[in-house]
Amino acid sequence: MGVDAELLSILACPECKTPVVLVHDDTALKCGTCHRVYPIKDDIPVMLIDEATIEEQPGATALVLSTPEKRPAAMSLMADVDDGSSTLEIAALYSL
Repeated sequence: MGVDAELLSILACPECKTPVVLVHDDTALKCGTCHRVYPIKDDIPVMLIDEATIEEQPGATALVLSTPEKRPAAMSLMADVDDGSSTLEIAALYSL
């Protein structure tokens, strides 16, 4: 049966409020902004942030800090796009 088309037209990501689209053979809904994927269970979209997974984008790089002492106390991330080229700056403050 699937998710009703009228319902799909009004659904949005609860995190960033962007409309979602059907993915994975109509078994999930994906937000194009934050890349969260919300499952559809028994034809009912589960629009809970805690139930969503985040799909990595091709070419994305993940930063993994494995031990608590190496994790930053604060981190800011800024992306800036100019003339089709991307630059990325990461600033981290470490507690000693």
